[in-house]
Amino acid sequence: MVVGISAVVIFLIGLFEGLAWIDVFTTAVAVAVSAIPEGLVAALSVVLAVSTQRILKRQGLVRRPIAAETLGSVTVICSDKTGTLTEGMMKVEKFMPDGDEQKALLSLALANEAVREDINGEYRIHGEATDRAKLDYALSHGLDLATVNAAYPRRAFLPFDSEAKYIAAWHDDVESPGSQKTIHCFVSGAPEILLEKSSQHGDGRLISESDRREIIKNIEDLAAHGYRLIGLAHKVISGEIDPDNDQALHQLVINLTWQGLVAVRDPIRADVKDTIRLTRRAGVRLIMVTGDHRLTAMAIGRELGFRTGTENVVEGLQLDQYSDDDLAKAIRRIDICVRVNPEHKLRIVKALLKNGEAVAMTGDGVNDAPALKAADIGVAVGSATDVTKEAADLVLLNDGLATIVGAIREGRIAFDNIKKVTVLLLSGSFTAFLLIMASLVLGLPLPLTAVQILWGNLVENGLPNFALAFEPGESDVMDRRPISRSAPVLDSAGKWIVFGIALLRDFLLIGVFYWYYVRWGGDLAYVRTIVFALLSTDSLFYIFSIKTFSQPIWREDFFDNWYLLFSIGLGFVMMIPAIYLPVMNRFLGTIPLSARDAAVVIGIALFDVCLIEVVKFYYNRRVDTRNAVAVS
Repeated sequence: MVVGISAVVIFLIGLFEGLAWIDVFTTAVAVAVSAIPEGLVAALSVVLAVSTQRILKRQGLVRRPIAAETLGSVTVICSDKTGTLTEGMMKVEKFMPDGDEQKALLSLALANEAVREDINGEYRIHGEATDRAKLDYALSHGLDLATVNAAYPRRAFLPFDSEAKYIAAWHDDVESPGSQKTIHCFVSGAPEILLEKSSQHGDGRLISESDRREIIKNIEDLAAHGYRLIGLAHKVISGEIDPDNDQALHQLVINLTWQGLVAVRDPIRADVKDTIRLTRRAGVRLIMVTGDHRLTAMAIGRELGFRTGTENVVEGLQLDQYSDDDLAKAIRRIDICVRVNPEHKLRIVKALLKNGEAVAMTGDGVNDAPALKAADIGVAVGSATDVTKEAADLVLLNDGLATIVGAIREGRIAFDNIKKVTVLLLSGSFTAFLLIMASLVLGLPLPLTAVQILWGNLVENGLPNFALAFEPGESDVMDRRPISRSAPVLDSAGKWIVFGIALLRDFLLIGVFYWYYVRWGGDLAYVRTIVFALLSTDSLFYIFSIKTFSQPIWREDFFDNWYLLFSIGLGFVMMIPAIYLPVMNRFLGTIPLSARDAAVVIGIALFDVCLIEVVKFYYNRRVDTRNAVAVS
């Protein structure tokens, strides 16, 4: 609307001054076209598209382009341990049966969601990492799965549930004597849960309180060394069961026979320590959210530099006791959450959001979807369910923390590039308007023709703004605080460049026109050519200052964006013939400039660069862009 009113004002003043209406009309339209940053929306779309492409190269799939920019605002990452901080390559290192080893192997193999696939005489195991490790161990220790399935056909199955924390499988015993078949219930899961539900050892002895304390001590000792622990249990049932009634099946998982422990090792990813250091340097806090035992998570946490004090580690049961307000206060100190379920994850996200944090939450199960949806950035691991991936903004193709942190880096770069494009396009938007208005008010001829205005707009707002979308990022992008979600694209420095320096530039152009035309009595076409050259080429110089806001121009890498160099080169290719080629002189109404006046054009453009560098210097001295956020 402002642009339209400005064009009407120019038209009316021009008519009042007695100028030909067709000249004034075409000039007013050209001014309106040049004042509208029509390339802004397209350029911003290119920035987000480039960012999503770069994240994909880092093994992350961005499902919503706008999330590529939102990633730059993340202040807290709530990350699972398995597969993200660790390799997710589980291996059974200790098998500690209580009683019959073969029965314990049956619980290991049958209370399991992994699937064996036979291909050309070899087998592959598909499923969750822990289940794959369990089944692989059982198979490698002599268990014949085909024989077992024939002898114990499955009747019912309860998959892992984050509330129950176990897997249970009911199998018929085809060799059981009598008319009523015996049903075996095989269970694997959290050892403290199964021990609480068990009443006897594998050899039939009752479990005394001292036995429980000894088993719990063994569990804690192993967990303190970083092992993930799986309990095994078994029960024989006489009679029928309802395989479709999950509630009734859960009620049968009592009075179990304790069959022992399995200790699984999941090595820490080789790159995760460096990634965590980078994360903290970037002012981003990391919270480990896991279903593992407290001591297992603490052992891994200590190795990775997490705080492991009493107030820094919390269990799911403790989270249940917090009110929402108390959790919002406590979450500021919490680094590790253990034995959590999807409901706990959702509460953690809400507590962090209440504190004003921008949260990225990882998840894989169907029930994790609400937490991912509530977070600013929902992150689904590659093995996640389709429902979880649908709720996520970012899908990890390799599950690593480095992918999340790399995506945050690209998000910050995307925000920077959006800022650069915006400053470039807006800084010259009203130059033509002010030039025309000043000349009309001063009673001077129009300093530019309509075709010159449009040609200059094409040179300035053509390819250079799109080329800025491909900027690779500044070297200190991960040494800054996270970008505030309410941060404007145009900060104080940007506003000074867009409005302050642009206004000085406009007055300088008016002064050049007045000096050459009035004081020196220059030919109007020649003076218009000088103004045309200044209007069209100054951005091809100061774009190098806009290329980086955090460093002076002499410290930047001029050759890290070949798209930008090409677009600037193309701009000069369009301008030089426009001034020195006869056919273009006739088309644009230009006259070849002398070497002296060409030098004046270049000198004023370089002066513009110096003004922008002064603004950058002032704000970089005044505003500390380095990370000053204390994170764990």
